[in-house]
Amino acid sequence: MLLGDVPELAIIGGAQLYRQTLAETDIIYLTRVHCRLEGDAHLPELPASEWHETAFEERAADEKNAYAMRFITLERVVRPAGA
Repeated sequence: MLLGDVPELAIIGGAQLYRQTLAETDIIYLTRVHCRLEGDAHLPELPASEWHETAFEERAADEKNAYAMRFITLERVVRPAGA
């Protein structure tokens, strides 16, 4: 791999980078913000047959964050065919 032996690499967008790296990804740290926001970068659909939720934390809206959110850790259980 180009990056050598690094323990973790963060992909934070955009949509094309998500698509290009998802097949090689084993863990996703996903933040779901409880509101509808406009944007053009979205994580592709994650099939439940390939991913398992291993942890989550709920965070209420507060003086620093206008919206509640959920931090989710997903771990790959099955690699897609051809990856």
